[in-house]
Amino acid sequence: MRTILVTGFESFGKDSVNPTVKMVEELPDEYAGYSIRKLILPVSFERAPEEAMDALRGLKPSAVVSFGLAGGRKGITVERIAVNCKDARMADNDGAEPEDEPVRADGPAAYFSTLPIKKIVAALEEERLEASVSNSAGTFVCNCLMYSLLDSIAAEGRPVPCGFVHVPYLDSMGHPEAPSMDEESVRRAGETVIRTVAQYLSER
Repeated sequence: MRTILVTGFESFGKDSVNPTVKMVEELPDEYAGYSIRKLILPVSFERAPEEAMDALRGLKPSAVVSFGLAGGRKGITVERIAVNCKDARMADNDGAEPEDEPVRADGPAAYFSTLPIKKIVAALEEERLEASVSNSAGTFVCNCLMYSLLDSIAAEGRPVPCGFVHVPYLDSMGHPEAPSMDEESVRRAGETVIRTVAQYLSER
């Protein structure tokens, strides 16, 4: 059976919850003929890409979809670009705090998502979920993961759609000053993204 690799992130900083953990874990194990393989990654510049690329090499998936938390953003944001830069405003969960470092020293300046980002946004909006394309995945671990995966796929030369989707805070996380989304909407968003990617794969 063909596989879609889906990743989320563990909790980070002062937040004891990361919405992507439950969202990823509650995805169906199979969808439209694809096995959905789920991986929760550490918030670590070093370990997150390593673990994800180990899964990429082992599973040889048909697509890779990564999810992460972007606290303060409104709605679901589908990333367009990952840049070759690690610049942390705070330490990751391993205590690493790189400043203006490349993800790969001799790598290209950026990679574009190879997921159908506009189709994903349209599908989310059809579900009455607020969504948009984002042109910056930041310079923290989420961007590092997206860049590393796309770089690895490019080196392998196998056409594997890959990209990143950010979700906002949950209502229950206690950030009243920031935009947030209820848990059921985040769950539906995850399912909608995977459904759209599976449909895209079947049409290629």
